[in-house]
Amino acid sequence: MGDTLHADIRFSIVPETVLDADISDRAVRIYGILARYADSETGECFPSRETLAKRARCHWRSVDRAIQELIKIGALEKHHRRDGEAYQSNLYVVKRVVTGLSGGTDTGVTGVLTPQSVGTDTGGNLTRTTELEPEELKPLNNIDTSFAQFWDEYPRKKDKGHARRAFEKALEKTDLKTILDGVRLYKAAESHNDIEFIAYPATWLNGERWEDEHTVEPVRETPGPGRREWVKSLHEKGEHFACEPGEFEEGCK
Repeated sequence: MGDTLHADIRFSIVPETVLDADISDRAVRIYGILARYADSETGECFPSRETLAKRARCHWRSVDRAIQELIKIGALEKHHRRDGEAYQSNLYVVKRVVTGLSGGTDTGVTGVLTPQSVGTDTGGNLTRTTELEPEELKPLNNIDTSFAQFWDEYPRKKDKGHARRAFEKALEKTDLKTILDGVRLYKAAESHNDIEFIAYPATWLNGERWEDEHTVEPVRETPGPGRREWVKSLHEKGEHFACEPGEFEEGCK
C-alpha cells in the first residue's frame, strides 16, 4: 500500500465525536454534506442553503436547525460575509477536531478528521476541494437594492428609517431570500386582518419573524379585481399602498 490516496468515488468523513453527539440524524447528515464541500486545509465552504436543503432532502428551516445543533457542539462555525455593501453567502468552517465530546468507543481520542476528498482523483493526492459552487462567489444585491425589495414586499410601509436599520441587522443573521420568503408567508397568514394589525416592518425584522411558522403557504394569485378583499376594502377607502398595477379597473388615485 503506497502513501498516495486515490479514489473513484466521492465521499465525506464524519468523526465519531459527531456520530455519538446528542444531535439529530439530520445534523449528522448536514455535517457530512458540508464536509463534502469543505477545503481540506481550512475546513471552509459556502454551499447555498438551497443546495444543502436539496441534498439533505429537507426544508431549509430544517437545515438551519441542524446547523445550529452543529454550532452548539463545536463541530461547525458560521460566519456572515460582506464585500463592502454587498452581502455574500454564509461561510461555514467544518471542524475536523471536535473537543469536549466523547470519541465513541475510543474515549481517549477526540474527533480527528483526515483531509476531505474532492471526488475523482486526477493523478495526485486528494487535497483541496474544487467544488465551491461558483455561482455562490457572486455577491448578492447591494443593501439599497435588497432593502428596496423588502420594502416593496412588506405590506405595511411605516417607519422606513428604523426598518432600514433593522433590515441591515437582519442580514447579519440570515439572507435576503429567507427574509422575503418569510414576508410572503406572513402576508398570506395575515391577509384577513386589517392593516393596523400588521406589525411595523422594523418590529417584524427585530423579532426575527422570518422564522415564524404559519399554517398557510403564500398564495400565487393571478391579477384581477377582487382577488384580495382586504386590499380592495383599503383601496375603496383611498389607501393604495398594497395595490398592484392593474389590480383594479378604476386604478388608484
